[in-house]
Amino acid sequence: MRLLHKCAVCFLLLLMISFAGAQSDSSRAGEVLVRKLINGLTAVAMPLPNAAGMELTFQIRCGSIYENDSVRGGANLLQHLLANRVSSALRNAQNKGSLQQTTFLSYTTHEHSIFKLNTTSANIPLCLSLMKEYLYDAYIREEELKQAVDSVLLEIERGINDPAFVFEDRMLKRLYEKDYDKMNPLANPDKLKDISIAYIRDFHLRYYVVNNTTVTATGNFLFIPFEMYLKQTFNAVPKSAYDPEEITNIVDIRPITFTSQFIVEDSVSAPEFHIFWQFPGTNSNNKASYIAHLLTTMLNDNDNFIQVKAAKMGCKKLVAQYEANNFASILRVIVQPARFFTTYNFVVKELMRLEKTLVNESMMNAGKVQFRKNYEILQQTKLFPEKVVHHTAYKDNKYYSLLIDSVMTIDEKSMNLFVLNYMSRSPHITGVKISSALKASLKLDSLFNDINESVGDYVFRYRQNITELEGDTNLMMQNNLLQWLRINSDVYLQVNGYSDESEYNKVRDDTILAFIDSVPTVRARLADMIEKKSFSPAMMRALRIVKFLYENGITADRLSGTGMKFTSDTDEAEIENMKCTLSLEKLMKRSIVRVRNR
Repeated sequence: MRLLHKCAVCFLLLLMISFAGAQSDSSRAGEVLVRKLINGLTAVAMPLPNAAGMELTFQIRCGSIYENDSVRGGANLLQHLLANRVSSALRNAQNKGSLQQTTFLSYTTHEHSIFKLNTTSANIPLCLSLMKEYLYDAYIREEELKQAVDSVLLEIERGINDPAFVFEDRMLKRLYEKDYDKMNPLANPDKLKDISIAYIRDFHLRYYVVNNTTVTATGNFLFIPFEMYLKQTFNAVPKSAYDPEEITNIVDIRPITFTSQFIVEDSVSAPEFHIFWQFPGTNSNNKASYIAHLLTTMLNDNDNFIQVKAAKMGCKKLVAQYEANNFASILRVIVQPARFFTTYNFVVKELMRLEKTLVNESMMNAGKVQFRKNYEILQQTKLFPEKVVHHTAYKDNKYYSLLIDSVMTIDEKSMNLFVLNYMSRSPHITGVKISSALKASLKLDSLFNDINESVGDYVFRYRQNITELEGDTNLMMQNNLLQWLRINSDVYLQVNGYSDESEYNKVRDDTILAFIDSVPTVRARLADMIEKKSFSPAMMRALRIVKFLYENGITADRLSGTGMKFTSDTDEAEIENMKCTLSLEKLMKRSIVRVRNR
């Protein structure tokens, strides 16, 4: 058997060489055979003789990231439409006795539409013909579009009731903000019915073409018959008139500006913190993605300082995961702490200063050794061709095959620069999965609330001549503001106090006077006010919020306030003038608390 296997391998290699000279590009990535037919169809095969069956996947470069800004959800809608068509044809075929032992799965990501068949090698010809007919050839009908809309709406409805779905969706909204629609394949359910049949047909004609497709075969099958069936089925299919590579030039994913946090109630046995950073896509910065792969391995090393200290604190889980996408990648660090905030705060602090602790020659060398082991193990599984395929459809089809050699060349200087640019100096997102009972017992609403940069839009409301915050809404906003300033240590706040001419001219409070007197820079600036021992209502409103933040750990150099009086012509305008608003500024340095009266 070993001799036969060696002969088969040699024959495959000879076949690859001859095929390359004749009509296609051939290459090897580990044990993966990669072919590109003359019409542009890319085929990736990895025979696994001991597998129970085989998996045949059609990956179309067609996700939400390729849609225009005026129409969203078309890629997902089209995928559902075609998946419904394939599922129906598969059921009919099985009822007639063919395509037995075949299952089908389909879904859309922000980058791809996936159609996956699990079957046996005997079904390869029928499966290829089925996909050719129902993905590329057929005309799309109105009733199919209506059925697809119903399918997508059902998927969205199921997701709303699934905590795991809600968590990932909330993460996307925070991590990509204004680019959320590009990263979310489902789109707005209220607008799905507005997508026209003409748009879907045009979208199908543009993206569902062979030179925008990668076919992957893994499992128990023979490569030579598979290649023959593939050519027989698809060689006659014409390639698209346009170059799919052109669509990579229109994507622009903007970095997030601020750190934020959110909570999702889930029936988990133990609470989990998920911390996310936005990294460059592999298509835009290959070197950064290679560094990210190594960094992830280093973070998972049980002997590193963070892992050792977290384990001593009783941390049940500390795992780093890197999702290498073509346009925007994600680093996720999962923490399952025993000592809730103590462990989480320690891990976040250390992740924000890796250049001082983790990044050194010794840890990097250990990481490279472990990365090579992990890579070699992955090469023997069907996950490996999936990794290859994810990047083969793009400009650098050697990305994953060159990964191991590229990681080995990373030096300490490059790693340091990477963690400084993309972690230490960059905002992150933290999401918490926690049961409703534990959330209530820990009183998380006061310690870890669902907050983002929308705190900058907060408006604190007051009754006439009242300068202290009243009511649950005002107090909740003040607490959220405090939490947000704690996690955004490079943000500076100006509290803008307003009052109306109908209010008192002066307000006195000895605690505010004592606060001003305790901060030298403020005392010098407001000496005249201290001497008069009174302030305008507008100034007092701003100072009370500034004082609260200062006394709860926000440094004086990050806080300032203003006081402004306005004239009103109506009762409504008078009420509107009794408020405080916020101005946020993202800077690295600032010297003193500035309080000025206008």
